[in-house]
Amino acid sequence: MSTHRPFQLTHGSIEHTFLAPNDLFFNYSQLKDEFNKTLPEPTEGFAGDDEPSSPAELYGKFLGFISTFPQFSQILQLSLEDFQQRFLGNNDNIHSFAVKLLEDETYPTTITKVKENIIKNYYKAIKSTKKVESNLLYHCKHDAKLAAIFGGQGNTDDYFEELRELYTLYQGLIEDLLLSIAAKLNQLHPSFDKIFTQGLNILSWLKHPETTPDQDYLLSVPVSCPVICIIQLCHYTITCKVLGLTPGEFRDSLRWSTGHSQGLVTAVAISSSDSWESFNTNALAAVSLLLFIGARCLSTYPRTTLPPTMLQDSLEHGEGRPSPMLSVRDLSIEQVEKFIKQTNSHLPKEKHIAISLVNGARNLVVSGPPESLYGFNLNLRNQKAPNGLDQSRVPFSERKLKCSNRFLPIFAPFHSHLLADATDLILDDVQQHKLAFKNLQIPVYDTFDGSNLQESKQPVIERIVKSITELPVHWEAATEHKATHILDFGPGGVSGLGVLTHRNKEGTGARIIIAGTLDSNPLDDEYGFKHELFQTSSDKAIKWAPNWLEQYKPTLVKTSKGKVYVNTKFSQLLGRAPLMVPGMTPSTVNPEIVAASLNAGYHIELAGGGYFSGPMMTKAIDDVVANIKPGYGLGINLIYVNPFMLQWGIPLIKELREKGYPIQSLTIGAGVPSIEVATEYIEELGLTHLGLKPGSIDAISQ
Repeated sequence: MSTHRPFQLTHGSIEHTFLAPNDLFFNYSQLKDEFNKTLPEPTEGFAGDDEPSSPAELYGKFLGFISTFPQFSQILQLSLEDFQQRFLGNNDNIHSFAVKLLEDETYPTTITKVKENIIKNYYKAIKSTKKVESNLLYHCKHDAKLAAIFGGQGNTDDYFEELRELYTLYQGLIEDLLLSIAAKLNQLHPSFDKIFTQGLNILSWLKHPETTPDQDYLLSVPVSCPVICIIQLCHYTITCKVLGLTPGEFRDSLRWSTGHSQGLVTAVAISSSDSWESFNTNALAAVSLLLFIGARCLSTYPRTTLPPTMLQDSLEHGEGRPSPMLSVRDLSIEQVEKFIKQTNSHLPKEKHIAISLVNGARNLVVSGPPESLYGFNLNLRNQKAPNGLDQSRVPFSERKLKCSNRFLPIFAPFHSHLLADATDLILDDVQQHKLAFKNLQIPVYDTFDGSNLQESKQPVIERIVKSITELPVHWEAATEHKATHILDFGPGGVSGLGVLTHRNKEGTGARIIIAGTLDSNPLDDEYGFKHELFQTSSDKAIKWAPNWLEQYKPTLVKTSKGKVYVNTKFSQLLGRAPLMVPGMTPSTVNPEIVAASLNAGYHIELAGGGYFSGPMMTKAIDDVVANIKPGYGLGINLIYVNPFMLQWGIPLIKELREKGYPIQSLTIGAGVPSIEVATEYIEELGLTHLGLKPGSIDAISQ
């Protein structure tokens, strides 16, 4: 006699059937009846935000529903085991499964629904996590080098919603941490009652969204500094608990860590933590320190009211609300310094501005009084090219600047001389509350000079305070260390530090994983998301970032006769030496020079600028062909801005190719043809390759 009976969940045409024990079938049926009352009416394509879109989502919602009834713990456990067996085969992680579901076109869904129906309900149902060696952690013992980075201020205006989502999805994993931190904040913030005018009760804000303060209050640095740290600590806690590891066990898989601006505090905290007890202690120290940093920076440099015309002008030009920190991209340090010098020449010393963050070679932030930065920004705006202006035919030295500039939603001039007085006040708080970070177990790199804080001659906490208040950030120096995978623990998701670091690290063999965000990989798969950190499979496969040095570096090859040649993509394409002689009038107009270069083993272009008719060029090509070895081929260089040359030159090349002339390539100089015209050249001329000489970034992108 069978001990189980089929039990079916349905929502519209979505069905999921599993076997329920006979002795519990009545209880299952009771739960199902009540569960069905919570489901909305099915919509076309199951497009409703609160309804499931697949059998897995339906089952996930059922798990979450059962978890609210403690008396049905046996049914919850049986259902959870069935869910894991059905959907998480081969020890797959719930995050990896969620991404597969998102990419499965059989049941179209959204990332929001996957998070709510799958992730949230799974962690409501599960009571404990077992230790798991993910593919990435397996490789950390062999050929991968893992690092962790933590972001700072100014990524997004609505950063608090990131914490709210974490609380919604992973409440059971982070509630102990949040309770401990909330108690500490409630103990500290009353000392600054004139600053925390709407309190700092983060648990109340999370549980009762309607009590959340307005955005201006959340963006004030006394609030944003500790809360951003809390977000990072939650991401780190979730990572450890999903993997079934202690903070020390996970930390030991990291080669190094660092943090951008205030993120340095979190990096030091995780480096010092080897157990859940020490992690909690260091988490409280980190949040306390950042509360003091935020409060003292605001009291030292309070927010000022800006003239309405200044505010309106910046907003109308899409540059944001004037603040003490301005982002400037696509200009070199030298160019920005030139504008800073011009601005400071009109200002008293206390109103001066300076570069505070060097995020990349052409990604800078300038700090100073908002009024001074507004003047700097206005000068920059007047020198910029309007959006959409085509400068491809303008000489480079005469082109207007092409850059982006925008005020950051940060209301303290971090990393500048303006906060020097705050440093002393913060260090007094540190001494009074006996805050310290001891025994860094992995290197944490200084954001000013890239040095290892394990080797710091001054107390680490003093150094990181000054690194946040006064010292500029040199992000490339802080991250110029070996790693094959770098985990970004937020905040900001794809708007945060990870993508910025990816741009700096592109082509170096370091893959960025945005460890705080669940999503399917972008089409170009340039960086990864949270599920890559947890993914498990029997083949232990992980994704690696390309290393351009390894991929494209010249190599040596030896022929069967023992002769050694330099091997590059260029030499593979043409079978010639890896250097070429480009077409240039008058140098390569001479057929003798062209023939001599070809016979010496180099690719060379006959310069079309020295010829004015088809017969004239044909004679020159005949002279070249007559004096080169059989099997050799040459290139032709034509000038795009000379329409007359193209009118006879392109048909001539086609005609000569059809006659068997050894013309290998065509290079277009002084302009770039449209994609349609270039495609026509490629398809109809029968050449080995087509060379273009773009004179601007827009032309390259074209």
